Amino acid sequence: MSTVLTIGHSDPRGPAIVRGAMTALWKVWTAHTLKRAIADVRWAVAAAAARLPGRTSCLARAVAAQAMLRRRRVSTTLFYGATSAPDRRLRAHAWLQAGDEAVVGQEAAPDYVVVAAYSAAAS
Repeated sequence: MSTVLTIGHSDPRGPAIVRGAMTALWKVWTAHTLKRAIADVRWAVAAAAARLPGRTSCLARAVAAQAMLRRRRVSTTLFYGATSAPDRRLRAHAWLQAGDEAVVGQEAAPDYVVVAAYSAAAS
């Protein structure tokens, strides 16, 4: 059951209530749109990587995802990480996040120490 709020023309709270409702609706809409954009880009990167010959690098996937999200006006941060393998070789990894939401490469991220992070603001 939904509640209907009736505001008379003389009610001074009217504009504030409407503004508050519109702000709440905008936040819900933008959160949904953001999650949808991230899911679409995540799918596109995985689909492209599966169709390319050979193996795509984590850096190529992260940069491609960052470019696609920038076109959708989503701010992201590209992380570069490093760790040493048991054979004492240096290993590197790149992953992309949009706020707290992981986009690509997050599966291996906990094994790496962040060396650099590059933010791309939505334009």
